[in-house]
Amino acid sequence: MRALTPDDVLALWDEGAQRHPLDRSALLCARARSDLPAEAIVDLPLGEVTRSVLRLREATFGARIDSHVDCPFAARGWRCR
Repeated sequence: MRALTPDDVLALWDEGAQRHPLDRSALLCARARSDLPAEAIVDLPLGEVTRSVLRLREATFGARIDSHVDCPFAARGWRCR
């Protein structure tokens, strides 16, 4: 799978800006799954769409996802890598 270029990211942003979140996922999945016709994406199981979008994310930005979660029961947040 090829990584998205900055131009690809902007094009996807513009194309998906006014769409429903599920349609945005389908756009990303269609870009990730160039082996499938675009109309076949809607028939994929949700797990396959998610896997494809995450693989595209990894190809573009790398495998690591840094995150931070504030815990309402602790005095400090929790950091995950």
